[in-house]
Amino acid sequence: MKKFSPHFPYDPDFYHNIHLTQSVEVTLPKPKISTSLWDDEGTVCYQVDVRGICVTRRQDNDMINGTKLLNVTGMSRGKRDGILKNEKGRVVVKVGAMHLKGVW
Repeated sequence: MKKFSPHFPYDPDFYHNIHLTQSVEVTLPKPKISTSLWDDEGTVCYQVDVRGICVTRRQDNDMINGTKLLNVTGMSRGKRDGILKNEKGRVVVKVGAMHLKGVW
């Protein structure tokens, strides 16, 4: 069998003879989830802070604040509003705490 030179870009034996002797451990911070009572709606909400934005989900119907969720992605306001405008069954909340306002 012909051996490949060390400068050859692909050596099939190279990938089959690798033995990992060390494991790499990656530690990611756990998301901080909190709950709160949304008095006006009479439901519990679950909240998680992502990149400084509070994303909320209702316990009673599992709806998520789409405005805040799309804000996490960093997309423009126009693009975000265009996506949310076409959402069927959307509920617009204009009154209340800042993390609850938006399109659900």
